[in-house]
Amino acid sequence: MMKGKKSKKPFYSEYMIKHWPKPPRCICICRNKINRDLGIVSPALEMYTALGGKGKQATDDLKEYRVLSLKYLCYKRKLSKAQWKALYRIHRNSFK
Repeated sequence: MMKGKKSKKPFYSEYMIKHWPKPPRCICICRNKINRDLGIVSPALEMYTALGGKGKQATDDLKEYRVLSLKYLCYKRKLSKAQWKALYRIHRNSFK
């Protein structure tokens, strides 16, 4: 490899996104816009939403947010083996 050139890591668009996703309104503490932009998430609201307490639309938004979070972590190469398997399973099942 030549000096001065950085080797680029492969980017797979089906498994990766380059920016951290914004959290859905159903789980963030949105007293102001700054908290939402920072991605401050309430664990209690997240659990309540995951159990279906805020309705089907909020639950679907939460699932999408979790998938996008995994894709960002994949881009940063921070996924554990179990998280990678979960992301791959989600992607594989979307084609069925």
